Formats: sequence, C-alpha cells, structure tokens
Amino acid sequence: MTENKTLNKVRSKHQGTNDLDDWMEIGTVGKAHGLQGAFFVFGRIEPFPDGLHQVAIRDPQSKSRQLQSRKIKWSRIQNGRLVTAIEGIDSRNTVEVLKGAPILCQRKDLTIDEDEEFFWDDLIGRKIEDSEGLYMGKIASVNNYGASDIIEIHNDAKQFLSIPLVSAYVSMDFSLDDQPIRLLVPAETFADTWESMK
Repeated sequence: MTENKTLNKVRSKHQGTNDLDDWMEIGTVGKAHGLQGAFFVFGRIEPFPDGLHQVAIRDPQSKSRQLQSRKIKWSRIQNGRLVTAIEGIDSRNTVEVLKGAPILCQRKDLTIDEDEEFFWDDLIGRKIEDSEGLYMGKIASVNNYGASDIIEIHNDAKQFLSIPLVSAYVSMDFSLDDQPIRLLVPAETFADTWESMK
C-alpha cells in the first residue's frame, strides 16, 4: 500500500446476487436533470466505476429485499457533478419520487487495484489508534461532502469524531486485514472535537 492509495466510493458491506445484502451503495438519486428521467447522483463526485453497466435503485418505500438490475443508459460529469440516466426512469416525476433513494451495485461487478484502492466498506468497523497506539474507537461510517473523505469514529463513551481521511492525519499505508488503522497525531489533537451521540 502506498501514500497514494485512493478510496473507491462504495458504502455497504455486501456482495452476491439479487438479495439486498448482496449490493453496495454507490450514491443516491439527486435532483432531476431535464424532463426525460436523467438525474444528478448525490454523494458522488467521480464517474461510476469502470466496467459498471448495471445498477439497482432501492425504493425507500419498499420493504422487499429483492432488487432489480437496471441498465445505465449513460452517465457523465457535468460541472463537477455526476449525471446519469437509468433504464426504467423516464420522467422528471419518477425522479422526484425516487429522490434520495440509494443507488446500488453488486460488489462482484466492481474491479479495483487492491494495492492502491479499497472500498469505503473495507474501513467500517476498523479500530483506530492514535500515534502512540492508544485505542480511540471504531470507524462507523465514511462520507465525502466534496473536499475529502471523512471517517466518523465512535468510541465506547457513546461519542463520535469526524476526521479527514488524509495523510496529514492518517497513516495511509494500512493493510486491509483487521489490524488497527493508525493516526499520525496523538489523541489529544481531537480532545475538544468529540460530540455526544443523540
């Protein structure tokens, strides 16, 4: 692993077939773009992964654990945002109904260079230690709001802390096994930034 390791923005823990547990979230349906069913993808600032041709969109109102694959008709980056059109979503009204719905793909459909990349999912549940080896908590989520990837750490005192996943704070040469991820700064650096969970 190198300092140049990048994150593949995929957020769930699952791999497999058509059951919900077998899919991974890669964004959510955002605002409609035009009248023909195209839409912006929220939570994603880069193109869909290379070689990905099908996704599923989970209707937030549905309780079914089965998902139906839909063909990606086209996708492109426009003004720094991902825009796409998905088979079966043919009107602005349909987009409005699905706004906020997760867009998912099967992990088996994704390919990454494991020496340079990893999935967000690979970080969930990993222990975090500071530069002195002091246990701080576990990674509960990973997000990106435009600037850099952010890891949210939960500790045993029911507090959480958000840290940019950048080489100034985090040792980026970690492996994908169960070893703790080490920070490059002491825990005291964030002593005043922990927040209580509500």
